[in-house]
Amino acid sequence: MVTFAFILLVILLTILIALFDMSLFEFSFFEAMKNILYSEIAIGRYIALFGAVLGLISSVIIDFRIHRSKKESNADERTQG
Repeated sequence: MVTFAFILLVILLTILIALFDMSLFEFSFFEAMKNILYSEIAIGRYIALFGAVLGLISSVIIDFRIHRSKKESNADERTQG
C-alpha cells in the first residue's frame, strides 16, 4: 500500500508540474512532460531520478516489512488461540 501511495504521489506531482509548465510557458501537455524529463540541467534530473528510485525502494521495503509483521502476528494468534 505504501508503494502504491508513493507511485500515485509521484505521478500526480509530475502532472501538476506539467500543468504549471503548460500555463506558464504555454506548452502542450506532451511538450511539458518532455521538458520535465529532458531538462537542460542534467544534474537536477539525476537528483530527481535518484530520489524517485530511492523512495520506490524504501516504500517496497516498508511494504515487505508490514506484510511480514502481519504474517507473524497472524501465526502468533493461531498458536496462542
